[in-house]
Amino acid sequence: NGFGTGKDVLAVAFGNNTFVAVGEGGKISTSPDGTSDTWTAQTSGTTKTFRGVAYGNNTFVAVGNTGKIFTSDNGTTWTAQTSGVTVRLNGVTFSTDKFVAVGNTGTILTSPDGTTWTGQTSGTTQALHGVTYGNNTFVVVGNNGIIKTSPDGTTWTAQTSGTTFAIEGVTYGNGLFVVVGASGTLLTSPDG
Repeated sequence: NGFGTGKDVLAVAFGNNTFVAVGEGGKISTSPDGTSDTWTAQTSGTTKTFRGVAYGNNTFVAVGNTGKIFTSDNGTTWTAQTSGVTVRLNGVTFSTDKFVAVGNTGTILTSPDGTTWTGQTSGTTQALHGVTYGNNTFVVVGNNGIIKTSPDGTTWTAQTSGTTFAIEGVTYGNGLFVVVGASGTLLTSPDG
């Protein structure tokens, strides 16, 4: 499977006709079709765990522990980038013109190309676990029921989730944002 025994796979993305899976110990594997017997291990250049990966602007971006950010145009050759932070980065997404990465201590970073990153003010010190883009809106989620939205990735507004449980993941599809988290938390919203 390209990861070897005992290594957790934590995120996957598709772009440039390639699936890229990332995970524990800096592992990265690629597949042309996503089936279990066609994954090829790649060399990332780090042993730090990757927790998120996204594709946009002809670039894969993988983020992870100690602020690690790596980029690749093809999924096989990876280059370390400078994030400007040392906290764990937990997720990354791409909109029409920028990447947004989120992490511990309320960290939000933006980049137009995956190489130059700018810190944004999130208004929280809670860990942010997930980020997505849809309906012209970025949505980030995190500990204590944190949900924040932004039209541009730089100005963030707190939303009421109605829960104090950790929200671990968020996605957008079919006109709906869906968030999931601890203790069976599942929330939906058409506008974030």
